[in-house]
Amino acid sequence: MTQPQYYISITGLTLKSALHFPKFAFYTMPVWKQAKAANGNHFADGNYAHGILFTLTVWDNRRAMTRFMASGAHAKAMKIVNDVAIREQTKIYGYESDKIPTWEEAIEIWNANAKPHGYGVTKTRKSTTNETTSVITKRRTSSDVLNHAEMVGQIAAFALVPVVAILCYRLFPFL
Repeated sequence: MTQPQYYISITGLTLKSALHFPKFAFYTMPVWKQAKAANGNHFADGNYAHGILFTLTVWDNRRAMTRFMASGAHAKAMKIVNDVAIREQTKIYGYESDKIPTWEEAIEIWNANAKPHGYGVTKTRKSTTNETTSVITKRRTSSDVLNHAEMVGQIAAFALVPVVAILCYRLFPFL
């Protein structure tokens, strides 16, 4: 049996609102540059599907990915992820493979295997009576999540209003 050639990392997150997209983009643009230049990186790309922003990165091994993850622009971006994204819907999945997945395969693998990033779904603690008690983290309801059409509409409106204003000013300075 041969040793896997790559470490694949798939991340997906849902923004709290399209109004958080500018902050998200501000922090993630330097991350792409960092990822593509990182030692051990073979591939770094992003995608938007089903209302979820995805990243797919391919590394020599898990160690190369974790060095990247904990440094530079990525470390800064991780600090703001809970400000812009729904925490419970920020999920990751990493695995070793001989093959780089297509986007369709990556999203399918992520849907089947991804776990919430940065915290457990449940935590256990000892009660005063020495029994184990389950403490379940509060979940957001689906009504807190924008659907694809709403998000695209909000992003378009947020981006188009300043563009239209600038164009009007440039084309019609007498207004």
